[in-house]
Amino acid sequence: LSSDIVQNTALKARFKEVLERIKSGQSLSQAIVALDLLDGINIALISAGEKSAKLSVMLKKVYENLNEQTDYAFKMLEPLLSILMGGLIVLLALGVFVPMWDMSANVF
Repeated sequence: LSSDIVQNTALKARFKEVLERIKSGQSLSQAIVALDLLDGINIALISAGEKSAKLSVMLKKVYENLNEQTDYAFKMLEPLLSILMGGLIVLLALGVFVPMWDMSANVF
């Protein structure tokens, strides 16, 4: 069902590869490891969920873990973008004021 909802063709192809591996007899965690889709912690959570028959609970934890990682990445990106915007504003201001300063220096 997930592969039908996703619009990203590369991700859709990965979902189909995972589905084919599961149909051939591999577990979900083995299919994800073979395709290198997630990091070790999330794969361990999925594997533990498969073994304990609580896969839905573990998939929720994987979702929360990935969501936290994404939030952290965006929180680190925000200050960098602020610095970049400040630099662009300074560059624009210098582009306006430097010619004015040069003109005033030539008057005297």
